[in-house]
Amino acid sequence: MRPTTQILIPPDDAQQNYKEVRYSWPIKGREVTFCLLPKVEHIPKLNAITSAAVVPLTSSETMVAVSLERGLDIPGGHIEAGDKNIVDTIRREAYEEACIHLAEPLYLIGIISSDYYGKSPEQTTYMAIAAGRVASMGDFTANFESTGREVVLMNEFLTRYNAGSQEIMREIIKRANTTLSRTSQT
Repeated sequence: MRPTTQILIPPDDAQQNYKEVRYSWPIKGREVTFCLLPKVEHIPKLNAITSAAVVPLTSSETMVAVSLERGLDIPGGHIEAGDKNIVDTIRREAYEEACIHLAEPLYLIGIISSDYYGKSPEQTTYMAIAAGRVASMGDFTANFESTGREVVLMNEFLTRYNAGSQEIMREIIKRANTTLSRTSQT
């Protein structure tokens, strides 16, 4: 089966309880504001997206998490020159960091805007967050991308997560679980 380059936007009923979350984080001597937008309506242009990540679910209660230098996190990373779209980035990073393959479809559950490069609209950058199910897991070997992979309960992941905003990650995990449960092909 050939992986798709498409990512789906969740239907409105799956997004009805999404909420906006903002936080500021000190980076290089100044406060940078990040905002998890309250609704996903479209995919920003690829040149405005700096990175992409995925919440890879293995069941309605468990997910795959990776151990990175910054702590336990979801697989993700920067857009690279060979990536034609965010799905390429998501699939590449999921394999590089967790040795997992993702099932179809992937859902775009979050867009996080950032004023890292400036406050004008043309300087805004984005991080794309997807939700997907794990299709298969390969043998994991620690590498420069990640030092570990765990299948964890979502609640356990949230209690151990300290790589960024707890509030944003709680909302992302909730969105992933809600979206995949409402859109599952049962």
